Order: sequence, then C-alpha cells, then structure tokens
Amino acid sequence: MVKNSSETIVREAISILGSNKKLAERMNKHSSLISRYARGQVHPKPDFLLECLNIIESKKKYEMFQTVTDDLLEDMHRDVIGAINSLSTTEDQNLIQAIFDILVVGQKLTR
Repeated sequence: MVKNSSETIVREAISILGSNKKLAERMNKHSSLISRYARGQVHPKPDFLLECLNIIESKKKYEMFQTVTDDLLEDMHRDVIGAINSLSTTEDQNLIQAIFDILVVGQKLTR
C-alpha cells in the first residue's frame, strides 16, 4: 500500500485544477499557503485534505465514466454501421429515409 503524504495529495489536487490559484480560490485560502502545503512546509488541516481527496476522487470517477461512455459509443457506432451495411437500397428505401430523418432530428437536438 502506498502512503500518500499531505503534500502529495495537495499537489495532485493542484494538478487536477490546473494551478495553486485555482485550488486556493476553491478552498478560500491564499495561494501562498497552498504553495507551502504543496512543498510540505505547512501541514494542512484534515478537512482541507479531505476536500483535496474529493477533488481527486471526482476526477477519477469522471475518467472512469468517460472511458465507459467512449467504449459504449464505439460499440453503438459499430452496431449502427453494421445495421446500415445490411440494408438494401432497393428493398429498404423507406427504412433508410426514416433513419436519415431520425439522425437529422438527433443532430438538431445536440446543437
């Protein structure tokens, strides 16, 4: 088991948010204090570390969700392409037009 030091946790939260200033704003602290936390010169209170851990956990949950979403979209895309390729342009003309109309509506909804 890897033991995380408080400065490691703070640095990870800074990395996720993009800067000391953004973490400072989020936590209502001065950015110089955040820098001292990140260097291990000052030890943050447990509630501060807990909020940093929440930031880290939120990012990991988002990444996991994004991976699942990307995989699902890839599977759906493959299924749609397979279904489209199995259509006959002469026998399934009405179905092809209906699918096209649905895609147009879907495109308008995503704008």
